[in-house]
Order: sequence, then structure tokens, then C-alpha cells
Amino acid sequence: MINSLVKFLAFILYCLFTIPAKGQYEINSSVWMDEYTVQHHIDNYLSNSLFSFEYYQKWNNERKQFESALSSRLTYTPFASNEIKVDATELDYTQRSFLLKWENFEVEKIDSLMKSSRMIYSTLIMYDTLGRITRSTYRNYKYKPIGEQIDFRIVYNHSDSLSGFTAEVIRSEGLLLNKKSNNTVQYFYDNHQRLLRVSAQYQNKRESSKFENSYSYDTLGRLISFLRVPSSDVYLDRRYSYTVTPFVLDSVQDDYSLLKIPSIQHWLKSYLDSNLNIIAYQKFERNRNAMVEYSYLTDQKQNRLLMLRPYPSYYGEDKEDNSVTRSCCSISRSQNLNDTIPYDTNYEPRYIGTFHSQCSIEERYTTPTGLVNAGSVEGYKRSEHQLDDGWKRVTYQRGSSAPSRFAPGYPVSVRFDVQYDKHLILDSKGVVRYIIDYDKLIKIEMVRK
Repeated sequence: MINSLVKFLAFILYCLFTIPAKGQYEINSSVWMDEYTVQHHIDNYLSNSLFSFEYYQKWNNERKQFESALSSRLTYTPFASNEIKVDATELDYTQRSFLLKWENFEVEKIDSLMKSSRMIYSTLIMYDTLGRITRSTYRNYKYKPIGEQIDFRIVYNHSDSLSGFTAEVIRSEGLLLNKKSNNTVQYFYDNHQRLLRVSAQYQNKRESSKFENSYSYDTLGRLISFLRVPSSDVYLDRRYSYTVTPFVLDSVQDDYSLLKIPSIQHWLKSYLDSNLNIIAYQKFERNRNAMVEYSYLTDQKQNRLLMLRPYPSYYGEDKEDNSVTRSCCSISRSQNLNDTIPYDTNYEPRYIGTFHSQCSIEERYTTPTGLVNAGSVEGYKRSEHQLDDGWKRVTYQRGSSAPSRFAPGYPVSVRFDVQYDKHLILDSKGVVRYIIDYDKLIKIEMVRK
């Protein structure tokens, strides 16, 4: 019983203190916030990320600084002053295929399928008058009044059904305390909900350890230091130094190999140089005893366009009437610098010939000019589709592709993996009522107002 608890707490401490930290500019730009935050209140993702210093930092274009999106992630206004019931059932391939025939969408069909499937879990979630989550089956959230320093308390009830042991963990005023053991973790935030300090003490019958992480930020809300005590653990000792360089292609192209690719140059001419900056930060790592540079080309809203160093990458965004697709292309070192002809959207491939090998027959065609070689591509897509009776479906997809070629400024081809698809079903008032995951079906209904 005790050993299982110690192992559990040791794992939590390991995750907190051994995973390297990242600066705000390293956050994947393809993960974006939206209004359907209730989906994160249901799964464990929200709770697992509450104590991350970079928890969904977002750029506030009016205040011209990075801010934490923690408060918005804890809020879903349609459920203000409500208690909701969440039921999740298993979903196999046949059932999923049936549900995804959207032309036959009916709420009654979804409910009927849930009644005939095995229940995975059922939970209740409560929200306050502002739409902030206040309680779920295993956690309670409490907030200070508006206007005071942002703070909240989380109560975890973890039960080991085999031993009958229950551990109650309370976090209040920046304190996470396990009352049933000698393990303590403290979290401290500033008024912008940015994590400032984490202190932990781990102890069992044979050994004890103390750790402390501290974080500081500049006036733009960017991380400038991440320190770990004891200092002997130098792997987690990081310092950041930021510089901003106005972008002038002719002046900087010799400094970055990515800017020497003709098709990249053609694409950048569609921007005004005055709207672009090169954001670089030097990250000192004591274990290497050296500064490591990360450089990005960004626009006025701090959106990343290119990673210039150390891993040259292209960030694309393709907007259509009902969808947004974002991609990250890792640029190969091997590029044709003599390919100076811009990409032609009206290009028509010409047949070259048919080639035979021992195992295959391949027809080959010419390819357009102005393409960049990518070692790999990651993509994220969010789309909306209208259903009957004013209901709506919001779909999230992600995937990756093997080495490919793309044209900067044009849609990037990404193979989305169906196992990562998530469908949110919204009623005629725009409130999330169902979530269809790869292997489960979730129903959300208000039980008390």
C-alpha cells in the first residue's frame, strides 16, 4: 500500500522536475485556443498541465505581451451556474463508422448507441456564476474574488480500491499538501497566472530529497530564467536572453541557410519587411557550458513563420471557409538553390514514362518548380460543419507525413491519422453536447441549474 503511494508520488515529482523546460517561442504554434474548453475539463489533460510554467501562453496584441491562458482554460461560460453530467461509453470501429455518417445525424441515434454500449465512467462537473469549473468527481477548484491575486485550490481524492487507502491532497494558497505522507509540493503564481516557483519535498523511510524550481519573466511575459536547486542538478538550470532584429532580407540572408532557398525568398517578398522580426534567444545550459541559440522569423502578432535555428522549419496556415489547417515542416538540408522559378499554381504535370522494377510498375510525371524539400511534416486541422436542426460539428485532426515537398505560402499536404480525430457535437445554441473520440463516446447534459 505504502509502496504504491510512494511510487505514485515519485512519478509525479519525476514529471515535474526532470522534463526539460521550454521557452514560450518553442510552444507548438499549431495548438490553438478556442471557446470549447469544456472538452479539457473532462479528460486529464487540464489537470496534468495546470502546473506548467508555459501553460498555453498566448500573445495579447493589445497589451503587447505574453499572458497565461489558464483562466480561460478553466472557464466554459455556457455552463455558468450549472452542474453537468458526463457519461462516457466504449466505441468500437463499427459504431464509430455508423456515427460518422453525418448525413444521417440524429440525436436519438447517439443516445440509443450509448444505451447499448459499455459504460466507461460517469462524472459530475459544477461551474460557478462566471462559468469557471469548481468541482468534478475527483477534484475541487476554488477561486479568490475578482480583483485579488489569482489563486485557486484543488482537492484531489485518490483511492486505492485494493487496499482501501485514500490519500487526500489539498492545494491552497499556492500549497499542494499530501496529508497522508511526508511529501509536499508548493506552487506559486503571479497576477498574470504565470508560475513563479515550485518547491517539493519527497521523503520515505530510507531517504528524503528537496527540490525547488524558480521562474522569472521579462516585461513581455517571456521566460528569462528557469533554475533548479540543488544546483548540482545542472541539467535544469536555464537562462534566456532575447534579442529582436528588424527583418531585412538582403541584410540577413547570409546568416541563415534557410533564407538562401529561392522559393523561401519569393514567399517572403509577399510580406513587408517592416512587419517582420527575427526573434532570437540565447539559452544558457550549464551542463553544456554553452549558449544555445533559437531564432524565429515572426510577424507583428508574434506568429511564427520560420524557425531559422537550430532546426530550420516552416510554419504554414491554410484558411478555408469552414476550417483552419496549420502545419510545421522540417526543412531538409538538401535543397536545390538553382530552382529560382516561383511555384505555379496552374502547373500541369507532364508524363515522363513508365518504369518497371522487380516489385512494381511506376508511372512518373514532371513536378513543378519552387518546391522545398521537407524531412517531415506535422499538421493540425480544426473544421466546422452544419448538421440538421441547427446543430454543428467541430472536428479536430492531427497527423504527419513522411519526407515530402511543399510550396511556401500554399497549402501543405498532411496525412491526418483517424485515431487522433475528435468530434464535438454542438446543439442549436452552440453548446457542446457530445464528444466522439476514437474509442469512446461522451455525452454532456445539464442536470441542475
